[in-house]
Amino acid sequence: MEEECCPNIDLKKWNNKEIEWKNKVFYSRPLYLFLHIPLNMESAITKGYAALTAKGYKMEEPAMILEKENGLFTGEVLFNIKKGKNLDRKVKTISGKFLAKAIKGEYKDAGKVVRQVIDAVNKRRGNLPDEVYCWFANCPKCAKKQGGVKIIAFARLE
Repeated sequence: MEEECCPNIDLKKWNNKEIEWKNKVFYSRPLYLFLHIPLNMESAITKGYAALTAKGYKMEEPAMILEKENGLFTGEVLFNIKKGKNLDRKVKTISGKFLAKAIKGEYKDAGKVVRQVIDAVNKRRGNLPDEVYCWFANCPKCAKKQGGVKIIAFARLE
């Protein structure tokens, strides 16, 4: 039996939870979109991972690779890396409180969970969140073994 490369994350521990990040470190790579649809997600992940390992950066566990839209045509892929010295300009930190919504489904369901988290923040605050991040918590191979794609969306609360 082939081993899973992605941890089997319990979505109940993430769904409808407030998450606080304090200087969480990410390595950023550009992502090209067409009307919110990623065009180069696979290559952005492959090239991003190769670049961060070449620089000696190490991924945090569980590996968290986020997608963030910056507009209709641009976004970024963010790799959660361990803190270190001599980090370059492609490294950024994220701090703040976020509301998480989690579902298991298919890749096409990402928009659904993003809308759910945006609506939930809008009901709480009376306005839309400034930032939304989407985490595909398992790869396609592991998704088949784990009963579906695990998607967690994070929307900034403050």
